[in-house]
Amino acid sequence: MISVVHPDARLFLGNVETSKKLYDHWKPDHVRFPDEKAKKEWYDKAIIKILSIQIEGTIASVKLQYANWYYDFHNFVKIKGEWKMVDKVSSKID
Repeated sequence: MISVVHPDARLFLGNVETSKKLYDHWKPDHVRFPDEKAKKEWYDKAIIKILSIQIEGTIASVKLQYANWYYDFHNFVKIKGEWKMVDKVSSKID
């Protein structure tokens, strides 16, 4: 996944006022889970649905739902013939 991320891409979480570099969030050494058990439990329950894909010329947007936990919008731009993710916006489902 990291290969499609633009170096300047940002991650915005719906409950946080600031953003961070998406590349840093997805790099291989980023710790998302406290241990392997927590990681396995999350992936065992994770069901990802593609809710929509919209492409207009050289821009695209994908809406995803991760189980019943949160929604993501991933936005892309086609640069030199390759699609690059320029931002990801996430919001928990209440």
